Amino acid sequence: MASDSVVHLVELDGHLCMVRDLRQGLADNGALEIWNVVGYSSGVWALLHRISLPEHTPRNLLEAPVVKVLGSTGVRSAKKIIIATSKFTAHMYDLMTENLDTILSIKDTDICYDQYEPSALRISLIKESLSPVHRTNEETVLSSPLAKAVKEILLRLPSRSVMKFKLVCKQWCMLIEKDWFISSYFAYWNIDRRPKIMLVSNGNGISCFSFTPLQKLFQVASNKAKWLDTKVSCSKPYHGLNLVSTDTKYWLYNPSTGYHKTYNRPMISNGQCQSDCAGTVGNGSFGLGFNPLTQEHVVVEICYQLKDFRTREYYLRCNIWVCSTNYSVPCYSHLSLPVNGMPPAYLAGFLYWMSEPRLGPSYECTIVAFDIDKRMFDLIPCLSCLPKWSSGSPCYAFVAELGGLLCVVYADPVTDMIEIWKLGNGQWDKAYTLCLKEFPGYSLGTNVVIPLAIDPRDGRILLSTGRKIAYYDPMEHNTEDVYSVDEIMNFTSERQMHPSLNALAGKDLACSNAISSNTLPRPTAATTMLLAKPHLSSSSFLSSTRVSSPAPGPNHAKPIAASPAPRRYLRITATSAAAPAASSAEAAAALSRVDVLSEALPFIQRFKGKTVVVKYGGAAMKSPELQASVIRDLVLLSCVGLHPVLVHGGGPEINSWLLRVGVEPQFRNGLRVTDALTMEVVEMVLVGKVNKHLVSLINLAGGTAVGLCGKDARLLTARPSPNAAALGFVGEVSRVDATVLHPIIASGHIPVIATVAADETGQAYNINADTAAGEIAAAVGAEKLLLLTDVSGILADRNDPGSLVKEIDIAGMRQMVSDGQVAGGMIPKVECCVRALAQGVHTASIIDGRVPHSFLSSLLELAQMG
Repeated sequence: MASDSVVHLVELDGHLCMVRDLRQGLADNGALEIWNVVGYSSGVWALLHRISLPEHTPRNLLEAPVVKVLGSTGVRSAKKIIIATSKFTAHMYDLMTENLDTILSIKDTDICYDQYEPSALRISLIKESLSPVHRTNEETVLSSPLAKAVKEILLRLPSRSVMKFKLVCKQWCMLIEKDWFISSYFAYWNIDRRPKIMLVSNGNGISCFSFTPLQKLFQVASNKAKWLDTKVSCSKPYHGLNLVSTDTKYWLYNPSTGYHKTYNRPMISNGQCQSDCAGTVGNGSFGLGFNPLTQEHVVVEICYQLKDFRTREYYLRCNIWVCSTNYSVPCYSHLSLPVNGMPPAYLAGFLYWMSEPRLGPSYECTIVAFDIDKRMFDLIPCLSCLPKWSSGSPCYAFVAELGGLLCVVYADPVTDMIEIWKLGNGQWDKAYTLCLKEFPGYSLGTNVVIPLAIDPRDGRILLSTGRKIAYYDPMEHNTEDVYSVDEIMNFTSERQMHPSLNALAGKDLACSNAISSNTLPRPTAATTMLLAKPHLSSSSFLSSTRVSSPAPGPNHAKPIAASPAPRRYLRITATSAAAPAASSAEAAAALSRVDVLSEALPFIQRFKGKTVVVKYGGAAMKSPELQASVIRDLVLLSCVGLHPVLVHGGGPEINSWLLRVGVEPQFRNGLRVTDALTMEVVEMVLVGKVNKHLVSLINLAGGTAVGLCGKDARLLTARPSPNAAALGFVGEVSRVDATVLHPIIASGHIPVIATVAADETGQAYNINADTAAGEIAAAVGAEKLLLLTDVSGILADRNDPGSLVKEIDIAGMRQMVSDGQVAGGMIPKVECCVRALAQGVHTASIIDGRVPHSFLSSLLELAQMG
């Protein structure tokens, strides 16, 4: 046997070990000794295991020229050593029972090699993993804690500030230009899915159009030179881009980066083909869509060359442009029905139009669907309850996208009512009925009213006539005006009468993502001088693909299949000459953000790899703004190397659902009284609604969350509360098995835990979220426990808000409880903090959840909050 095979090194359980092969020279067939290094500097070794090889040991292990220990499996009493030989065998030695089993034996091999060479061992251990085998230097730099912190801070800045930060250094520029950062930025700024309204007006010379957020309209005064003097239509934002249209051209815009691109529209001289519908201009209907397979924006226009409502004759054609290349591409199917002039709806790779029942052979409404990837049309049956078109009825229908669903809007100008039907699970259901008779500005007799979006906060519907925008409450049947052209024109007229109120020249936003209905209400077609036109917006850096070769002329069509365009994003290079100088306020704000990043680094390094348990509930769950703040802070912690665990309640949501089923919520000493019906509602709301909603918000914010409840993998085992007779199915935590949490935390996921658990018999119990959070924190060895409350913290005097206790030890806390200074719902919070600290949690904080970023500030020790 070669001398260099007598001793070899191996790693066992994270320790350096040395294996001595003593099979030769001993009377009892020898042994294998495993030695563990005791001190790396001293060179001291200690015998860890001795594997005896008796006579009945398999011969291929005794006689193999090369034998090596590969590793170990199991823990403690179940630990086993894996041994491989140069004769294509592998064995497992049980340290407890001293049994030696053959687990691999490959016979009749044709492989020829010198079995006496150490390299002859062709067996090794592998571990299944999704980790990349190789990372570039760039990926290594961008995965550092500092880069992750920079990313989270940049995500929270306005897009124009982010563009300026590309000049800070090469690493920041590289980070901002990454595709995944662009996607994360878009998801972050659109996480709440609330309508963002901007106004489009004539540009300032650099761009054809200028865009201003609605809330800044009165801050940025406009003069007559910026008024719209033509009919303009804007599409909804899709992946950050919007299409602005006049009767001669299309402009593809992104408001965040200043990107814009121009396309010429086909010219039709027949005036009868001009559309009189809201939301469109020119001789047809256009739509902006997105191909999810090729990641490209596509413009689809259906234009009429003949349209005669008297004879019902028509002739139309379909034009398709791939925005990344400027190429027009052919349509692979015939459009069998005419479409009306209303704008289409985009959903998941499809554009949808409503057919035009005044043209062609059919008097019925049918939905026309266009598959953007296949470039083919299809027909979808519409509502069976919609009446056929007749010349005596002014009613009309069109499609819209609301809340991520395909909807049919049916308008009746006679009754001034709008019905909105949504398509879900393959069937049509009536979602809303809008009564507009009491609101003359939105009369269907003089306006085409288009539903733009639904506010997820309160369910109100955003309506637009092109000249006015308002929120309509379908429950109360009232409106709240948001924007009116007439009001703005009166305002600008007054400003022109006061020269001291000068317009902020050159301060208009360069461009925007948009949606709108058309400028002029149907059926009139008179041109009107408009100050600005409202539309919806979203934030993104995305632009269409950049190409290096000149775009072909309009007569050259280039099929996508023949020459696919590479998928890239527009790279914006900011320079001091091209960009306007930042104001002193902007510069100060930028420096402040850099200072925050610099100051946060020591705290990030201190807490990196530590587990933090956050109990989330109360006021922080009621407000959408506070909810978004908590979720983003949680994702920030995860991105910079901490391991957050979110334990949540859902008291306000539970109370709401209990009232819906006619049950009055009851509490005793801060604990919910829970009978059988209440327990059923609690489990339904916490596990099925609140938990999954939080998981979705975290995933949208850029994290990866895993939803759990106490029942899953027996994470929490409950027992009845000592006050079960009075509280019902309110339980306590009898045992925590954190086995299921360790791999989730180690892989960088965020556990989101609902505090519903079962006892040994399977009976469900409602566990107080504060108590559960404390027990879970102790079980996972958390560095910090944070409890969000509805008050400023623990007060030495409950009647004095200024008596906030900044820091207190366990003995002092128990004294405050016994003295009655702590009472009500604060008692479970204090008790869980005391128990967590007693079980090894380093610190526990009770924080005012009504303050934005309060738990993040507490964790980074930038402020003492409770």
